[in-house]
Amino acid sequence: IKAQLRAAVFKVVNQDESQPKPTAVNVLSTNEDALAADLVREYLEHHQLLSSLAVLVPEAQLDDSFPGRSALAERLDLKSRGTNRPLLVELLSAHMGKDR
Repeated sequence: IKAQLRAAVFKVVNQDESQPKPTAVNVLSTNEDALAADLVREYLEHHQLLSSLAVLVPEAQLDDSFPGRSALAERLDLKSRGTNRPLLVELLSAHMGKDR
């Protein structure tokens, strides 16, 4: 309930057109930025961090449609390794050469 309240308050505060838009508008300015935002979203969803997710989506001005893990993995050209780890962790693991 607290997360929903924070998200609702954030939406109301940011609806004031007389105020400049937050710098978060630039979060989706490039393909890389959009992919990073989706990776964070998938990480939060995977770990059931719903309070953080409820704040991230409106604050970063992400739309409600998330393509899902498999579509995101395809956009990142990640091969499925049969793990159930978040894609962000998979990328870090591959980059660090620690394929557990």
